[in-house]
Parts: sequence; C-alpha cells; structure tokens
Amino acid sequence: MKIGFVGLGSMGRTMAANLLKGGHELWVWNRSPSSVQPLVELGAFGANCRGSESGFRCQRRSLASGDRP
Repeated sequence: MKIGFVGLGSMGRTMAANLLKGGHELWVWNRSPSSVQPLVELGAFGANCRGSESGFRCQRRSLASGDRP
C-alpha cells in the first residue's frame, strides 16, 4: 500500500519505520528535513512540501503530531 506520513518525531519515526518493515511504500515529510533522511535510508521516499508533487496522492495518509506544553 502507498502511504504518506507527516510528522517524524519520536512517535512518528517509530510508526513510519514499522510501516516500512511491513512492506508498504512510504512517502515521508517533516518540517525538519534532517528527520526524513534516516527513513529514506530504510527505503522511504522523501516528500517535498508541494502536495501535488510530494507523493501524498496515496491510498492512506497518516499524521503524527505532538502538543508540547
């Protein structure tokens, strides 16, 4: 399945890595580009910020965001 994933903090990074291990095609984006690279090295595709060009025309999308106090 082709999945788009936004938000690669501690929770999102783990969730995204598990999706890759499950054999899914994963497109990832994070506002800090340095968080994308480790997942690209595992086989994900790094998405740019333009929705139509980013790979987010996916079958499923996921967003992991935190609320810091």
